[in-house]
Amino acid sequence: GVPIFVLVWVDDCTVISTAEHVKWLVESIAKVFNIKDLGPLGLNPDGSPSILLGMEFRRTSDEFQIRQDKLVDTLVAKAGTELNAIPHEKVPIRDVRLQPCDEDEHAKWKHKPYHSFLGIIGYLMLGSYVECAYAYKELARFNHCYGQEHWETLMRLISYLKKAKVWHYLSLSKHGGLRLYAFCDSDWNGSDQCLSTTSWIVFLGNSPISWCSRMQRSTSRSTGEAEFLALSSCSQEALYLQMFVASLDIPTSTFEIFGNDRSRYEEEG
Repeated sequence: GVPIFVLVWVDDCTVISTAEHVKWLVESIAKVFNIKDLGPLGLNPDGSPSILLGMEFRRTSDEFQIRQDKLVDTLVAKAGTELNAIPHEKVPIRDVRLQPCDEDEHAKWKHKPYHSFLGIIGYLMLGSYVECAYAYKELARFNHCYGQEHWETLMRLISYLKKAKVWHYLSLSKHGGLRLYAFCDSDWNGSDQCLSTTSWIVFLGNSPISWCSRMQRSTSRSTGEAEFLALSSCSQEALYLQMFVASLDIPTSTFEIFGNDRSRYEEEG
């Protein structure tokens, strides 16, 4: 028969199946519980987006568009006049190397709502702002030892979000087939603790479905070792997602993983 998938978060449920089966399940549940049927996701009659877990969904003929405009507006409003001195940023984070500040500097800045702002950005990153994963990871490392440079970097990230909101959305497209593939990379001991960063992103067809930016747990003795650790992390996610997709009876073949095979120090030729 046709499978029915129900995604549950507390009291919010999303049903995925054919229109006929969705209608049957909703009517069956309504016989037992009092529920509010909000209709098809992303297809409100008045053209407004559907709201699910604080994210705005719009459905076109070939994709779902996921935006988080209201949350970005909330963050910008909380930042207030702090953003007046910050130029519109074109990237989430510049090429900066943040380090812990001393106790005296932290005492001067700890009244700032660093944790609150960063918590909002974390949800934005998990929901649709894939490109902010590295910036969020870097700033989150200093939750208990932030100072002026960390706060200014956070403000620049919010400035980027304010500008990006105009054009940004995450696309879940029906194009690209059901091919699973991933891209992974790492830097080499780029942190103050001599630890490398692992980053990867996984696609199903043309749609990003999983992404990560995090510190590695050990110091790498070469760029090659850092790359292999990143590849190992990405491969674990690839294996899990391949098994998950198979459990949904979605046919998949090999899982391709692409890495950066050219050093930035290698001359183009």
